[in-house]
Amino acid sequence: MWWLALAAGAAPTFQVDATALHQHLGARPVATGGEGLCGGPDQVLGVAAVFYSKKQMTMARGHASMRFLRCVDGAIEDVEFEYYRFSRSTEARLAADMPGEPILDDPAYLRSLRGSLFLNRNLSTVDRGHFGRELARNREIYELWLDVSTIEASDLFAQINDVWLAQWETMEARRPLTRRYIPITTNCTWHLQELLGLGPFPWAGFRALTTEDHVVRAAVLYPSHHLLIGWNRVEGSDSLIESLRHGRVEARSRPVFRRPARRADPWLASLGEALVGTPPVVFDALAEYAAADGIEQQPD
Repeated sequence: MWWLALAAGAAPTFQVDATALHQHLGARPVATGGEGLCGGPDQVLGVAAVFYSKKQMTMARGHASMRFLRCVDGAIEDVEFEYYRFSRSTEARLAADMPGEPILDDPAYLRSLRGSLFLNRNLSTVDRGHFGRELARNREIYELWLDVSTIEASDLFAQINDVWLAQWETMEARRPLTRRYIPITTNCTWHLQELLGLGPFPWAGFRALTTEDHVVRAAVLYPSHHLLIGWNRVEGSDSLIESLRHGRVEARSRPVFRRPARRADPWLASLGEALVGTPPVVFDALAEYAAADGIEQQPD
């Protein structure tokens, strides 16, 4: 919850987005809600620095990533890049995300990568439930959509995607990855350090972006299950649903002690169902950026 304390005194106003709850229902809010954004050439609509609050019992410094929304062949594509330490869980994740990949049949090589700094690329991070799983673990997710043009955003995407492609070429050749994961230097913030000039600690990067003028165009908070339950106690279900449809929650509970949300799962499912059809809050801002940059959109 320390992210929320920092955000309280920060320059941008955070809009609240509960669309990641739709992962329980298969509603695909990004794919369906973004249909009108991509009517022109392939472009990167926006790039966000993403900050995850700490997970219970671990990761005291939180986590960071970069997320891009872009138009490809008339459809919106949602891509998140995140660095972490290559471990056994990385192997399991690769097996789930890339079944049949030949590298999965080389356990000795995969073991040799453990401890390396690894760049992962998540596709459809909201629609496929990656955000939803983290929210269910009682982590808040904060997105800071950067004040850059679509050309600049496209350049940032090309740079980080080239790193990812080069990494896979290295792995396909069964060569070692060049960097080791070091918690206070080459860690999850490595792309934020390399591309945005931020420091190696997520909280410091978050503070730098939220306290400097003209850096952030839109700020979005994805509330954890625990936070939603706290807000529901304050606002009541009907009022909270209406607030979430408009991306605003006035009475923000900031609970310190967190409990498992299992008993509230039926209520969370009903909340997600009530919000089906609500587009991600950043889409309005992205449409404005696209119009300002002269990108043609599909008519409503």
